[in-house]
Amino acid sequence: MKKPDSASDQRGEIEVDKLTRKMGKYALVMAVSKRAREMKERAARMPLGPSPASYIERALRDVAKGKVKVVRGRED
Repeated sequence: MKKPDSASDQRGEIEVDKLTRKMGKYALVMAVSKRAREMKERAARMPLGPSPASYIERALRDVAKGKVKVVRGRED
């Protein structure tokens, strides 16, 4: 059974609109891009890593599931 505030539906598709309303467009883009970059850097150390498109999808799923903590504040 899924959580009521989950950002993915029963088919496992990510509901980007729901995430955007929840955290804002800019915060969502920044969180997904940072997470995807982290995965890409880790995969660079291993041969035959996943394709770049799958980094974005996996990062988006991680954000939707709450696996990535988004901290709002100023970067100095």
